[in-house]
Amino acid sequence: MVAAGLLAFSFFTVALGAPLAREPLHVHDARSAAPQGYTASGAPHPDTVLQLRVALKQSNNAGLIDKLYEVSTPGSQSYRKFLSKSEVEQYVAPSAESLAAVTAWLDRNGVKATPGATSQWLNIEVPVAKANAMLGTEFSTFEHSDTGVSAIRTLAYSVPASVKPHLDLIHPTTVFPVKATKAMANVHIASSHRHNSTAHTRRAGVDASCDNAMTPACLQALYNVPTTPATQSSNTLAVSSFVSSSSSTADLTNFLGQFRSDIPSSTTFAVSNLDGGVNDESQTSVEGSLDIQYTVGMATNVPTTFFTVGSDNGGDLEGFLDLINTLIAQETAPTVLTTSFGFPEALVSQDFATNLCNAYAQLGARGTSILFSSGDSGVDDGQGGSCTTFRPTFPSGCPFITVVGATQGTAPEIAADLSSGGFSNFFPTPQYQSDAVSSYLTTLGSTNAGLFNKTGRAYPDVSAAGISYQVVINGTVTPVSGTSASTPVFASIIALLNDRLVASGQSTMGFLNPFLYSTGKSALNDITAGSNPGCGTKGFPAEAGWDPYTTNITLGGLNLTVILDTGSSDLVLDLQGRQPNLTNSTNIQITQAFGKGEVTGDIDFAELKLGDFTIDSQAFLNGVESADLGDTDGIMGMSFNTDSTIQEALSQSLGQQAANKLGNTPMPALFAQDTDLPHLFDVQLARTSELEPTAPGVFLIGGHDTNFQNVSSAPQLPSVASNHWSLVLDAMKVNGKAFTFNTSRIAGVPAGKVVAALDTGFSLPPLPAPAVDAIYSSIPGAAFDAEGQQWFVPCDASTTLSFVFGGQEFFVHPLDLSYPIAGTINGAKRTACLNTYQYLTLDPDDFTGFDLILGDAFLRNVYASFNYGQSSSSQAFVQMVTTTPDMTAAMQEFKTERAATLSQLPPTAEPSAIVNRSVANGSRKSSSSGASIITLAAMLLSLLCLLY
Repeated sequence: MVAAGLLAFSFFTVALGAPLAREPLHVHDARSAAPQGYTASGAPHPDTVLQLRVALKQSNNAGLIDKLYEVSTPGSQSYRKFLSKSEVEQYVAPSAESLAAVTAWLDRNGVKATPGATSQWLNIEVPVAKANAMLGTEFSTFEHSDTGVSAIRTLAYSVPASVKPHLDLIHPTTVFPVKATKAMANVHIASSHRHNSTAHTRRAGVDASCDNAMTPACLQALYNVPTTPATQSSNTLAVSSFVSSSSSTADLTNFLGQFRSDIPSSTTFAVSNLDGGVNDESQTSVEGSLDIQYTVGMATNVPTTFFTVGSDNGGDLEGFLDLINTLIAQETAPTVLTTSFGFPEALVSQDFATNLCNAYAQLGARGTSILFSSGDSGVDDGQGGSCTTFRPTFPSGCPFITVVGATQGTAPEIAADLSSGGFSNFFPTPQYQSDAVSSYLTTLGSTNAGLFNKTGRAYPDVSAAGISYQVVINGTVTPVSGTSASTPVFASIIALLNDRLVASGQSTMGFLNPFLYSTGKSALNDITAGSNPGCGTKGFPAEAGWDPYTTNITLGGLNLTVILDTGSSDLVLDLQGRQPNLTNSTNIQITQAFGKGEVTGDIDFAELKLGDFTIDSQAFLNGVESADLGDTDGIMGMSFNTDSTIQEALSQSLGQQAANKLGNTPMPALFAQDTDLPHLFDVQLARTSELEPTAPGVFLIGGHDTNFQNVSSAPQLPSVASNHWSLVLDAMKVNGKAFTFNTSRIAGVPAGKVVAALDTGFSLPPLPAPAVDAIYSSIPGAAFDAEGQQWFVPCDASTTLSFVFGGQEFFVHPLDLSYPIAGTINGAKRTACLNTYQYLTLDPDDFTGFDLILGDAFLRNVYASFNYGQSSSSQAFVQMVTTTPDMTAAMQEFKTERAATLSQLPPTAEPSAIVNRSVANGSRKSSSSGASIITLAAMLLSLLCLLY
């Protein structure tokens, strides 16, 4: 976004001067002082003529807004049945009473009005002396100390009581001109921008070079954007330009020749000038070049018009108003409007902001998708100086536009730290995003409390790549970053989507947000990390659902993030086209299944670095197809060679001797290479607070954490299965009473005991159904939902659960027994709490060597040392010490933590009232840093399938 203004204001009631007519005057708008930098230099000459605009109250604006939501909300009978220009006019045209009241007042004061751009507006010319008398004020000349800009303004104005109900605003009066010297503050030359992303899973087909040089080809691969030319001439794309931001046809030709050689390099755009604006191709700008090259270059063959808006009519705020009113006045409006400019919200009066926002609603009701960039100042608004609270941008807070933020990286995309985002101080949270905002605020917890308006409209709505765009400026390719890059790309995707819809006889998308926050979510990618710092804080972090525990490794020179999984054996990766430095390779293709996902690829070899340790040549599955790896590069199995799919495949192809030499899984491979190193690794999974997104954990090789040295003297619990870290479970106790398990599937296990696999790859531990029922039926007020096969429990209640291994009793923290979700029950927003320990549904033929799995919700309660034994003949074993030693303290922590969480969620529902109903729109609480429902990734053209 290009910030077009810099100053702050507040409201203050003041009335000066005397009315011309003998009518009582009432303050209509006021501010306490001129914006920073402006100083009153004296009174203007009384005969100086002011050109003012008078906005009348719309006759039925509320009705128009209702209609806008009807035509924009999936499931409505009127969905995408847009209004005509005349139909919109019936809602917004001032009533005859309002027109009569205002014109009569003007007539009484000898002021003649002429029609404005739309029926809501009247234009008047009035001398300063008469304006002072009419409006009960004193206009002054104000000058800006930095820019020298001079403007005649007032700090307050009043109107008669008979006029006030019929008047929206008079402009310009209390709204000051923008500070144009900072207009380009938020266009970033990318070479100076430091990325903070880390390596993760890259979308198939996206070249690694796209992380440092974003091109149309990168974006097409990243978002599945087709290159097939559009065919519908009625589907048009409007690009708005302010502050002399011009674009060159010669640079566009150069750009297309380099980056879109599949379309004619002569492809161009139309220009429409307003308020003295002109597209001066001899003064090409970064912003204008970026906007045109990534609309014409992405929205293949969609007719594109470049609206250049000057400042002849009072300034850039007036330019915003003039542009939207010009488009409203057209019989055929563009189907998409993209704007990469904006202002600090604090610069704009609330009356003016509301009027402009309602104008966007008019165009939306006619089927136009209106997109604005969120800005490039994190949680600040770009006006400079220090800030004690977060400062939102405008018009980002308007609920009738779609606001686009920026992401960085492709593996995966994370929220760009420059991308503005936050909550409006003018506009409340709209209904379409209320569930998403509620969920986000719950996850955010007390972070940034008091720094923002948590009841405000949240933005951005979507985000797209915004870093290192390759732009041709004066013949030279220049990298550019910002939400100014993201927005025209997202607009181009919508324009292409509209083309397909129109070609099939359907309506365009129109106002997007109700769709994006409901049906359209399935075609969007969650942003799973990042934040937008500012005002001395880290800003708003991206948050999400329950994520796996991960660690960082380096394979063949590639820095990777992998799931730490004691429940599998192999190193399984999907590098999405990235090429590590291999030490060897094969054509042996295998498929590795895990949980509900799988990876297919060849067995290859590369140097593997784990912290300070190096494995010279580690066998790994180099995947080319994968499912359900999430936002990681893969899985690092921590179990045994006997469960290795890689070693089995090597044995079949090369023989067992070669397999034993080449195919060791990561931990055995390391210990075979360094025989003196203690053959063990330790894991301690930190518990994440329900109000905090992240917490550190422990993963050590060959030694113990200094805080848990006592683990070395804990009982050695033999691993009874050769293919898993599986221990004999002596007992499970609920409120101190042992639960009786059925006979174990594992031969030789004593009666009454079972085998538990310790698996860091399972967040929610699966147990036999009777064991789950025993746990949750012990909680007073809990109720079983037979349809959903789940337990609902009172959110403030728990039980005492423990597991006994080798005579040691390990208690489970109450926070690991249930989790809250917020959703809709019978039409009302409610919170429910669900069971963390789940029913075991794994196929016993596929998963052998255990009777149940104790995953993260158990392992967070122990510090565990997994020991392979120092020789091949040694018995593997596990040693554990508790991290939840005091259940009284744990219960108090649960009550405090859960109460804090519930205070930020809708009212809780009684389990008995839920069991025969479903909780709609529920979302999993976060356990580690993850995705934001507010900040969504860019739309794919697969949205088409949701609309046909």
